[in-house]
Amino acid sequence: MNIDLLLSNFDGVEDDPEGGWICICPVHGDTNPSLKISLTDGGMVLLVCRSHDCCFADVVAAVGLTAADFRGVD
Repeated sequence: MNIDLLLSNFDGVEDDPEGGWICICPVHGDTNPSLKISLTDGGMVLLVCRSHDCCFADVVAAVGLTAADFRGVD
Protein backbone atom coordinates (compact mmCIF):
# COMPACT_ATOMS: atom_id res chain seq x y z
CA MET A 1 0.00 0.00 0.00
CA ASN A 2 1.27 3.46 -0.70
CA ILE A 3 1.61 5.92 2.18
CA ASP A 4 -0.86 8.44 0.72
CA LEU A 5 -3.55 5.76 0.51
CA LEU A 6 -2.80 4.67 4.07
CA LEU A 7 -2.94 8.24 5.39
CA SER A 8 -6.30 8.79 3.67
CA ASN A 9 -7.84 6.50 6.30
CA PHE A 10 -7.09 9.01 9.06
CA ASP A 11 -8.67 12.40 9.83
CA GLY A 12 -6.83 15.68 10.18
CA VAL A 13 -3.53 14.46 8.76
CA GLU A 14 -0.79 17.10 8.82
CA ASP A 15 2.94 17.00 8.20
CA ASP A 16 4.83 16.79 11.48
CA PRO A 17 7.82 19.18 11.58
CA GLU A 18 9.79 16.39 13.29
CA GLY A 19 9.10 14.07 10.35
CA GLY A 20 6.17 11.86 9.48
CA TRP A 21 2.60 12.94 10.10
CA ILE A 22 0.27 13.76 12.97
CA CYS A 23 -3.49 13.19 12.94
CA ILE A 24 -6.61 12.60 14.99
CA CYS A 25 -6.42 9.32 16.91
CA PRO A 26 -9.51 7.30 15.92
CA VAL A 27 -9.54 5.33 19.18
CA HIS A 28 -10.26 7.85 21.90
CA GLY A 29 -12.23 10.65 20.25
CA ASP A 30 -9.31 13.00 19.84
CA THR A 31 -10.03 16.71 19.45
CA ASN A 32 -6.36 17.66 19.15
CA PRO A 33 -4.16 15.57 16.82
CA SER A 34 -2.15 13.15 18.93
CA LEU A 35 -1.49 10.15 16.67
CA LYS A 36 2.04 10.21 15.24
CA ILE A 37 2.53 8.21 12.04
CA SER A 38 6.01 7.65 10.70
CA LEU A 39 7.59 5.46 8.08
CA THR A 40 10.94 3.73 8.51
CA ASP A 41 13.44 3.33 5.66
CA GLY A 42 12.38 -0.32 5.46
CA GLY A 43 8.72 0.53 4.88
CA MET A 44 7.52 -0.18 8.42
CA VAL A 45 4.76 2.10 9.68
CA LEU A 46 5.00 3.27 13.28
CA LEU A 47 1.86 4.51 15.06
CA VAL A 48 2.18 6.23 18.43
CA CYS A 49 -0.70 7.85 20.28
CA ARG A 50 0.91 10.64 22.28
CA SER A 51 -2.20 11.29 24.34
CA HIS A 52 -3.76 8.03 25.55
CA ASP A 53 -1.17 5.36 24.66
CA CYS A 54 -3.66 3.66 22.31
CA CYS A 55 -2.30 0.38 20.98
CA PHE A 56 -1.52 -0.37 17.34
CA ALA A 57 -4.24 -3.04 17.04
CA ASP A 58 -6.94 -0.68 18.31
CA VAL A 59 -5.88 2.14 15.97
CA VAL A 60 -5.77 -0.20 12.96
CA ALA A 61 -9.18 -1.68 13.76
CA ALA A 62 -10.72 1.77 14.31
CA VAL A 63 -9.97 2.77 10.72
CA GLY A 64 -11.10 -0.56 9.24
CA LEU A 65 -7.65 -1.87 8.32
CA THR A 66 -5.62 -4.91 9.34
CA ALA A 67 -1.99 -5.25 10.35
CA ALA A 68 -1.30 -6.74 6.89
CA ASP A 69 -2.25 -3.40 5.31
CA PHE A 70 0.76 -1.85 7.04
CA ARG A 71 3.38 -4.20 5.56
CA GLY A 72 5.60 -2.89 2.80
CA VAL A 73 4.20 0.64 2.74
CA ASP A 74 6.07 2.93 0.36
